[in-house]
Parts: sequence; structure tokens; C-alpha cells
Amino acid sequence: MKLLICICTYKRNKSLEKCIRSINNIVNKTKFKINIAIIDNSKNFDVGKIKKKLTKISKYKIFFFNEKKRGVVFARNKCLAKIKNISPNFICFFDDDCIIDKHWITNVFGTVKKYSADIVTGPQIYPKSKSNKNLINYSSFFEKNYNNSTCNVNWAASNNVFIDYSILKNNKLFFDINLNKFGIGEDQLFFSLLKKRGNSIYWNKNVKVYEKSHSHRTNLLWLIKRSFRLGVLGHYLDKKI
Repeated sequence: MKLLICICTYKRNKSLEKCIRSINNIVNKTKFKINIAIIDNSKNFDVGKIKKKLTKISKYKIFFFNEKKRGVVFARNKCLAKIKNISPNFICFFDDDCIIDKHWITNVFGTVKKYSADIVTGPQIYPKSKSNKNLINYSSFFEKNYNNSTCNVNWAASNNVFIDYSILKNNKLFFDINLNKFGIGEDQLFFSLLKKRGNSIYWNKNVKVYEKSHSHRTNLLWLIKRSFRLGVLGHYLDKKI
């Protein structure tokens, strides 16, 4: 049984290295074979500069791919197109600047076993620090959170999600390239369509990753623009779904 961790990246080599180190620390009581796929979205294969270093520090085999067409939608679709040759049983998507909780796998498979979940997701947490303690809390506005510790949900974000790969092979679904211009929403549409086709999605508060708050996302003007984009996006998603 194989689990493939997919990470799309763009010129964040230092953050990517920290992400890989956090994957090394994940407790893997399942004894599943873990592989990593890194999809570099730069034209000049920026990750190539640290390819040897990442291969050396990682406990797991890394597959490197390059998608020159700019946009996370294209990068994720490149991943979906390539991984069929790796033939994993399960895949997950993480952002390149996140730190994965060491109990991530334990909590994911606990959810799968208890609820027969096809897809499992959880929170992306922005820890407070001395440098960002006075900034607007981005996650309180836009990150999903629920009162129940585990619940059935309608969609998942691709910054922290686990997927039974068999449902992707059966559905032959890709991320909508028209949403690349929005910069958001392609994952909401992707997982909403999987949900509509009868696949179960569960959110577990303990299936968590951590990310540093970005200063450009914590000012009022950015929040207003983000809200406007979400409104326009909502209309598009309603039509598609």
C-alpha cells in the first residue's frame, strides 16, 4: 500500500526544505510506503538547485516534475497526470510552506476507518508569534473551522487533504484551468464535484498542518479584495456545480 505526498512549489526552496523535514517526522504506524512528488512551477526548474539536498534529507523517495505553465492549477494537474505512473493507493496535497503535524497519518487513517471516508481534510493553523501578534488573523476570516471535532463536509482545500486514489481514477477529474485567473477556488470546485458524485469528505480538527502568516495577507485592503474575489468565484462555482 502506497501513499504519495504531492507538493506544488514556486520559488520557496527554504520553506520547501522545512516542509520535507516535517514529513520526515510524521509517525507512520500504518507502515505504508511513502513517496513524495514535487511539482516545480517555475520556468527554470528552480527546485533543481536543491534537488540533491532534498533527496539527501528526505527519508522517502522523491519524484521531481516541472510545470512551466504558471499557476497552481496547472501544477496540480501535472501532478494528477504524472502520478498514474507511480500507481499510489492514496495521495495527499500539501502547500510548500506548511509544516505537517507528526500525528497527521494516524488521525487521517483513524478517520478513514471510523467513517469510511474517501477524502479527509483538516485545518491549516497559523500560530501566533512575536512578529505577527498584532496582525489581522487571516485564518479566522477564510480558513474552515467547525464546532464538531469530526464532521461530514461538502468540499476540501488542497493545502491539507488526503484522497483515496481509486476515486480519482474512476472520476478522471482535473482542476478547472479557468479558475487559474482567480487564484482561488479550483480546489473547492474539484472536491465539490467529487462530493456530488457520491464520495464522502470528512473534516477532522486533528488532521492539521501549520503555516506562517504572510504579512501581505493580513491587511484590510487584501481582505476586502479577497472577499470580492470570493463573491465572483461563488457565482462561477454555483453554475459549475
